[in-house]
Amino acid sequence: MLTTNLERTLFFLVISGAAFTAQAQQASNTEHEVWPEIQIFIPLSERFRLFIMVREQRSAEALDKSEGVAGLHLDYFWKNKWLLRTGYRYRRSFGPRPVNENRWLFEGTYSQPLPKQFTLRDRSVEEFRWLNGNFSTRFRNRAMLERKLGLGKRSLVPYAAGEIFYDTRFDSFNRYRVTTGVRILFKETNGLLLNLRRQKTLDVYYVWQHDTHAQPARVQALGIILGINF
Repeated sequence: MLTTNLERTLFFLVISGAAFTAQAQQASNTEHEVWPEIQIFIPLSERFRLFIMVREQRSAEALDKSEGVAGLHLDYFWKNKWLLRTGYRYRRSFGPRPVNENRWLFEGTYSQPLPKQFTLRDRSVEEFRWLNGNFSTRFRNRAMLERKLGLGKRSLVPYAAGEIFYDTRFDSFNRYRVTTGVRILFKETNGLLLNLRRQKTLDVYYVWQHDTHAQPARVQALGIILGINF
């Protein structure tokens, strides 16, 4: 299983990177955005917790184009390596083509520890979406490789990830995403970093995204996530 997951990680990163490199010269069709987000985690028991998130996506080129997402989820930790999640998210976009989306999702993330403080995470998400009243589904899979580094009483977790999206509206894989970033844990933490308690985190990342059915087709975004774990 370990070899298979590593091969999947490399496959996603190579395929996604190739998609972006092929389009790199068409800068006029690239949008630059900022994605600030707040995530709150509230433990309910040893294995259950609530996850609340609020995110904004704002375009640097079109000041009247923005998007807001809010969600409420239930997390379950299974066999120490699995995070299972279900929840609801509402998305509202503003701009030339406004969108109201109601989304119900089911998500599973498997974490495999590797030598030298590396961890491989494979996340699959099934989304049931109502976009302006029209129903569709979307499947997403993300492979992420991260490494935890000690920094005094804190920890740094640099990471890289590749993600693909399959959308039933187009019957195709239409979106490819590559992400690199670093997460700061304000207290030193051991383990797989799945079920954090009494911890604050700051995640700063950069996203390259290509979508064959979007206009503009490419997005480059700076993301900042403040995480609060009770």
